[in-house]
Amino acid sequence: MDLYCNPLSSFSHKTKMAFYEKDVSFNEIRVDLFDPESRQRYRELYPLGKVPCLKTPGGLIPESTAIIEWLDQYYQVPKLIPANPDDARQVRLKDRLADLYLTTNAALLFFQSLKPAEQQDQERIATANRQIQVTYDEFEKALAGKNDKSLFVHGSQLSMADLALLAGLNGTSGFVALDHHPALARYLALHNQRPSVVEARKGFKEVVENLMSSARR
Repeated sequence: MDLYCNPLSSFSHKTKMAFYEKDVSFNEIRVDLFDPESRQRYRELYPLGKVPCLKTPGGLIPESTAIIEWLDQYYQVPKLIPANPDDARQVRLKDRLADLYLTTNAALLFFQSLKPAEQQDQERIATANRQIQVTYDEFEKALAGKNDKSLFVHGSQLSMADLALLAGLNGTSGFVALDHHPALARYLALHNQRPSVVEARKGFKEVVENLMSSARR
């Protein structure tokens, strides 16, 4: 299987975590999203040009959540989406909240930060910060009172919702501190030690430093 991804992409991190948690091998193909020729070649495979995208013998599977759903169907240990329908619905809901209001807003804040202050869209930045804070509050409630052994956003084991939340928090916490969300801060510190998270985020810091260096020139 070929996984098209990019080390800057938190959605790629989320997807790779699932592969590593399940110990499923894959061929990582890095798409250089900042190179026009690379982007064009990738669009010939997947016209929307978004990462991640998984190429399987049965065809392409774009979008991190869809890829994890597929993985959970064919590689069922460990399960990342519960079998119980009510639990599965909660996991999918929290996955959406993390993706839409943390990961997406983290990307917005990051790219706004690369612009000179006078060119930054303050209204969009304010909206992003507000949505992040509200989402922090929701996840803080879900985690409050749990000990380290049960520190997961739904139920008592890791799920797709955790992968989405970890990908999102690693992006937003650099812009919106977790000072007033102690359970979230403990959750992030604990799970950032997971081998799947460490492995999935390899190369991220270097790409960010290169982009920020280029922006300052």
